[in-house]
Amino acid sequence: MIYRYGYLRREALALLCCGVAVCLVTATGCVDHRYDLKGDLDLSVGVGGKELTIPVGETEKITLEKLIGSDEDDLTVMPDGTYALLKRDDVQMDVAGIVPVTFRTHPFALSEIRPDFGTGVLPPSGSGTPGTGELPAAPIASRGDVKISADIPDEVKSVGRVTFSAPVEARVVFDVSGVSGVVNRMRFENLRVTFPPYIVLAGGGHELVINDEFAAAGGYVCSVGITAMVFDPLLVTDGTVQLDDPVELSGSLRITDIAPGGGDLTGVVLQPALTIGDMQVKLVEGHVEPELPHVQQWLGLQDIPAFLREAGTVLDVNPYINLGVANPLGMQVDVFLGLMPMVGNQENPAGSSNVAMRVREAGTPGGAVLSVFRIAKDASVMPDGYMFVEAPNLPALIRTVPDSILLDVQPALVPGTLQRVDLTVPAYQIRIDYELCVPMTFGPQLSILYRDTVDNLAKDIRDFVDKVQEIKILATVDNTVPLTLQAAAIAVDGQKQPLQGVEVSAPGTIAPGDGGDTPVSSSFDVVIRETQAGALARLDGLILEITAGNNEASAGIPATPRQYVQVRMKLRVPGGLIMDLDDL
Repeated sequence: MIYRYGYLRREALALLCCGVAVCLVTATGCVDHRYDLKGDLDLSVGVGGKELTIPVGETEKITLEKLIGSDEDDLTVMPDGTYALLKRDDVQMDVAGIVPVTFRTHPFALSEIRPDFGTGVLPPSGSGTPGTGELPAAPIASRGDVKISADIPDEVKSVGRVTFSAPVEARVVFDVSGVSGVVNRMRFENLRVTFPPYIVLAGGGHELVINDEFAAAGGYVCSVGITAMVFDPLLVTDGTVQLDDPVELSGSLRITDIAPGGGDLTGVVLQPALTIGDMQVKLVEGHVEPELPHVQQWLGLQDIPAFLREAGTVLDVNPYINLGVANPLGMQVDVFLGLMPMVGNQENPAGSSNVAMRVREAGTPGGAVLSVFRIAKDASVMPDGYMFVEAPNLPALIRTVPDSILLDVQPALVPGTLQRVDLTVPAYQIRIDYELCVPMTFGPQLSILYRDTVDNLAKDIRDFVDKVQEIKILATVDNTVPLTLQAAAIAVDGQKQPLQGVEVSAPGTIAPGDGGDTPVSSSFDVVIRETQAGALARLDGLILEITAGNNEASAGIPATPRQYVQVRMKLRVPGGLIMDLDDL
């Protein structure tokens, strides 16, 4: 508290007494000069009548900011005009990426095709017209086993889908022989190249259908992109994947143009070949278990004044925690959050809370999606878009004001769900931003102890302290804070230690304000009485203890910046005092 002390101290008292002396000296001109003024004349004067009153001063307006105590950055006026204590921080959790994966196809062969056109010899070109459907066609088929393998990281337990960074070329080649001088052109009709069912082609499905005409002498080449592989049921991995499945070709081959002289068709042979490039994986979907870090972090409350940690101080308020989790992982995450208040470097289990939140997965791994939560005792006040997390014991977190709060954050995968991981992302970071909010709306169990010191009382009383055994301080208090206050005093010496040899009266009560702008005034006396002679001479100050308690009538009234307490004080000497003019 900052005091504006009055100036009626030694100088004022001396001036008062000197005035009395002047009057006495002047009066000597009106008395018998034969009277011996050097005899037993009592040169003393009574000052103060029944009580000598000396203004001590008044406090500045002690606003709620001072009573509750907080750093300016932490005390915030909310949109509704009430005060709230805010503490903001964040937790960052680094998640290592998963090493790249490449699927490779081993060399393999497709069986050769010897088409049976139903005739061994083509007649001269005049006997048939190309394109009329009268030229011969033959069913064709081929088969081969494709072998695909990859090394799989330990984090990947099973695979449902792998998506490649870019479409991988699957190249189908037909070498044609035995047609020289006989067949000029051919056409594939509904030729189906059937890949293993887990292959996903660029156009969808796992079949390539070819209807295309080509020059027989040059053979035929076509390509298709492979975009992914899908496994149903999930493909369980054990460090590697080994695939060995058939590729089949079936359809028709028609001759569309023959040499003028015709010729023998029995020597026509097609040799198909299929090559697939290296398949660089971008996305893995399945049971993927990256290592999620366990993080502990301290939320410091050191800037809260010490008086809030005095023995017996109880904060009966309803705090809440706003928490936002930015999750870049393509998987749902359960975040388990433990809150442990620390008081005097000791855990306070009575104030602990443990909650869990389910965080949404990122639609595109690497691009964070935000999930927002409000952790509170109840859902009475919930902002739009926030998910409620019940924490019945949260008010106990700060009921005894802690020095700090230990946050224990443990993310975990959601059982029974699949995960998506982008293998091209080297690392991820889950970021948790949180805000502890303590609205200054008090409950009925609130108890706050505020201490401050009135200094230098010795200067106010040094001229008469040896002549009295008791002094009284009259305090008048204006209060708009909706809290019942108890004010007590401890007399201290020049070292601010409790003064021995005096007794101090019982605490006085300060009536609660109604939360409005008009103060409620009340008064109380602090009486300091000697129990040992001369003890008051060592009095140098008072430690004022203002205890804030609540009651049912004022419970729930919010605190606002305008609410304040202001104390005006006067020092009184009961019975006045007798001053010897010889001492002036």
